[in-house]
Amino acid sequence: AEGGEQKPLVKLRIPAAMPLEDTLEGIRLLIEGNLGSSEVLIYSEASGKKMRAGTYLKAEPSQKFLETAELLLGKGNVKIE
Repeated sequence: AEGGEQKPLVKLRIPAAMPLEDTLEGIRLLIEGNLGSSEVLIYSEASGKKMRAGTYLKAEPSQKFLETAELLLGKGNVKIE
């Protein structure tokens, strides 16, 4: 049965100093390696734009996912809400 339980939301911020395309590619590969049911929102600091990783790219916000995302984006740029 479907509970009314909210899935955690994964929020990733791409720092302005990082190359956007390469970083998005890294994020995509990371999500593909940790597929789950949490939506992923990506915020680009450089453009100020927010984007969704797409309905088919949902992540499992495990400890491993968090640590790898922080390695990619830097501390403080990964949030689970």
